[in-house]
Amino acid sequence: MKNLYRISLIVCFLFGFYFNGITQEKFTDKSRATYIYQISSYVKWPNIADIKVFKIGVLSNENNIYNELLKVVDTAKTINKKPLAITLFKEIEDIKDVQVIFVNNPKLYDLKKVFEIIKGKKILLISENYGFHQSMINFIVYNNEKHYDINEQKLSESGLSVNALFLAMGIKSESVWNSYQKTDSMLVQEKLLVQTQKELIIKQKSEIEEQQKKLTQQKEELSKLFKEIVTTQKTLSVKQALVLMQEKSIKIQQQELEQKKKEAELQKEEIKKQIGVLDNQKKEIKLQEVKITEQKGVLNEQLAKIEQQRLIMYLFIIVILMVSGLGYFIYRNYRIKKQANKLLQEKNDKITKQNEEIQAQHDELLLKNAEIMQQKEEIMTQRDEIEKHRDDLVVKNVEITKQKEEIETQRDEIEKQRDIATSQRDQIIKQNKMITDSIVYAKRIQTAILPMEEFFKQMLDEYFILYRPKDIVSGDFFWETIKGNKKIIAVADCTGHGVPGAFMSMLGISYLNEIVIKEGYDRPDEILNQLREHIVRSLKQQGKDGEVKDGMDISLFSIDKTTNKLLYAGANNHLTLIRGEEIIVIDADKMPISIYLKMESFTLKEVDLQKGDTIYAHSDGYGDQFGGPARKKFMSKRLRQTFQEMAPLSMAEQKIKLEKTFDEWKGETEQIDDVLIVGIRI
Repeated sequence: MKNLYRISLIVCFLFGFYFNGITQEKFTDKSRATYIYQISSYVKWPNIADIKVFKIGVLSNENNIYNELLKVVDTAKTINKKPLAITLFKEIEDIKDVQVIFVNNPKLYDLKKVFEIIKGKKILLISENYGFHQSMINFIVYNNEKHYDINEQKLSESGLSVNALFLAMGIKSESVWNSYQKTDSMLVQEKLLVQTQKELIIKQKSEIEEQQKKLTQQKEELSKLFKEIVTTQKTLSVKQALVLMQEKSIKIQQQELEQKKKEAELQKEEIKKQIGVLDNQKKEIKLQEVKITEQKGVLNEQLAKIEQQRLIMYLFIIVILMVSGLGYFIYRNYRIKKQANKLLQEKNDKITKQNEEIQAQHDELLLKNAEIMQQKEEIMTQRDEIEKHRDDLVVKNVEITKQKEEIETQRDEIEKQRDIATSQRDQIIKQNKMITDSIVYAKRIQTAILPMEEFFKQMLDEYFILYRPKDIVSGDFFWETIKGNKKIIAVADCTGHGVPGAFMSMLGISYLNEIVIKEGYDRPDEILNQLREHIVRSLKQQGKDGEVKDGMDISLFSIDKTTNKLLYAGANNHLTLIRGEEIIVIDADKMPISIYLKMESFTLKEVDLQKGDTIYAHSDGYGDQFGGPARKKFMSKRLRQTFQEMAPLSMAEQKIKLEKTFDEWKGETEQIDDVLIVGIRI
């Protein structure tokens, strides 16, 4: 916007310049002095920051133009924001310590000698009525019309340059230039050229207006984009909270699933062990059954032998009975009978002994049979227990299978929810990237709007700016400009931080430019009164209950180097001045730049400055930062003590100390607000 404003001024100047020629206004020394001042305004000096007083020299043996330039100084006072002074030189050898030298006497002053004097110095040579391209900027008045030619090579050799539009309108042809010096024959053609240039200016003016419209449209689109970003951020915050809850729930379910899996694996191992024990018991039962079968076979064989022995015993008894019956009839053969009886008795004893042995074997077999039956009963009991245990294991296995199916179902559901959550997370990441990219672009716009360090270097000798946004963009901003002899500086803290704060900061910068540069206010209290009116009106604040009272706290002050006075007005933001070992706090009015219960005019405060005074303006982000051993706020009092301790240091060292102190105090604690401190040494 500043560039467009300057281009508009150039267009208006050049248009007025040609219009003045067409209206045939008489060209006098007064007009000549004004024209020299105007030409000097549109030349760029690379060392402008090092120039304390801008001097225009006049090489002449008369005082007419010199006196008229002095009158211009009384009206304009400055050029390129530098105090203006005029010097008169009678001889070429006297030329020194100027930025511009004007000469218009070709007979008395040779330009070659002038160039020898100013060679290697950044001095602009403006001449009148010399030959084409003999000077840097050479003009001629013909028929009350001003024409000029520009020698770009000589300008470049001196390290100077002119505005492109001013350069474009200079005479490019030596023949055209000579025609103005010699004849009137080209007057009609020159007027046509003037008309063409006027049309070009009108066209360029139209293009500038079109660019202004586009800038206004872009500003509206940016405002809309900020609102969409704020809305999307809120939506994303809700979605992110839901996703975090889902992720926590999924993690818990996954942990439970892993626990159930482990329990199922343990139960499977236990079942495998029990099945192994059961198989071993089954093998032992089969072995015992085989042994029982073998023992039954042996027992049956023994019983068959016992039955055979019984039959033999019964047969012997029958034989004995038959022998006894025959013995009655064998009386006569007594000895034979006695001998037979004796033999029979021996045999009977032997049979009795055999019967006793058979009975003992029978009893032993019965005992073994009882033991076998007892073992069989025990084996049957164990088999029943094993069968029962196996049935329990089968039931448990069915339950485990059912639990496994439920776990797999839960796992599938969890995986499904995880996929949904992953998809939502990816979508959120994508949206977050888009928003972040938009905010980063907004940061570029905000950075472009903030004053450049180079301008501060031109304004101030010693200063520092500590600027640490909490987020990508910031609600804190600094602003400056020059109004006459006054350097006006503002340090502001807007409501909130991030995107809403950045939007408010851009609004504040825009209104300050309009109030100070366009409307012409230069007193800090009046500027704040106007700024509050603009903010309240633009945000449609009416003071209703529940209404959001967006606005800003601000320190705004001006420094006049000619009077060495500080004028200050503040809205909730105090100003600190360190003078030697003394801390001077200049209090602000306790009301913000927004709708408020107390809507009085802001108070103007005046302070006489002394050399070495250091001024500090800051937002509340540094003092409100939590940290330190007790996790407490840094506080404004500690910050002012820090200002006092570091006052002897250079401004660059002070910035380093503030950064180090802030980082050490904050430690691992999160930064809670935007931080902005501007320090200026008088």
